[in-house]
Amino acid sequence: MQGLIDVKPVFSARNVRALRGLYDEIQVHMRGLKALGIEDDGYQAMLYPVLRRALPKELILDYHRSQAENQEEATPAVVDDSGSTTSSSDSSQLTPLHSLLRFFRFELESRERSLEDRPDDAHGKPASHFDGRKARKHRGHARPSSA
Repeated sequence: MQGLIDVKPVFSARNVRALRGLYDEIQVHMRGLKALGIEDDGYQAMLYPVLRRALPKELILDYHRSQAENQEEATPAVVDDSGSTTSSSDSSQLTPLHSLLRFFRFELESRERSLEDRPDDAHGKPASHFDGRKARKHRGHARPSSA
């Protein structure tokens, strides 16, 4: 349980390796708790805020945005006879922790797939297409003439 509380936060949503490490670490601890017979109910309330603090602010913002969009789509407003607006709720919704973990997994997998398509490294820095050593090696030297 202490391992879950002490997870190291990831500050950049572009640091895919750190995000993968965080996700895997949380999954390992959750599986360990399950193996000890501790049900989700026993740690959900504690783990949700820990995970929110460990994720980059950009991902948390995206998570809240997606939750608002999903809720708007899933709970259509109904106007009753008195003219007040109510919304129906879906009892099959995920718990906040499972919803955040699901969002985190989808985001992480999307970012990992995008690394295959882009020349960025997994630390979030653009890969250099220019090798500075070659430039320093030839600096100040005239090119040999081919004439």
